[in-house]
Amino acid sequence: MIDRHRTASRNSDLRSTPSGFHSFGNVTVAHSGQEVSYSAGEVHEINAGHDAWVVGDTPVVVYEFSGFWA
Repeated sequence: MIDRHRTASRNSDLRSTPSGFHSFGNVTVAHSGQEVSYSAGEVHEINAGHDAWVVGDTPVVVYEFSGFWA
């Protein structure tokens, strides 16, 4: 889960590509010079080394599933 009290999250230590479901709130993710925004009801797959931040005042709840996919 992304902590709304931090302005950014740097995740360069991930060993796999996590997938997640956004339950509520809005978040923007930056990776390799591109930014993508996610909101409630959407899913993501984000590579290691990304930055992420909450957009707005609503807390973000994300259920992440990590693993190696074959």
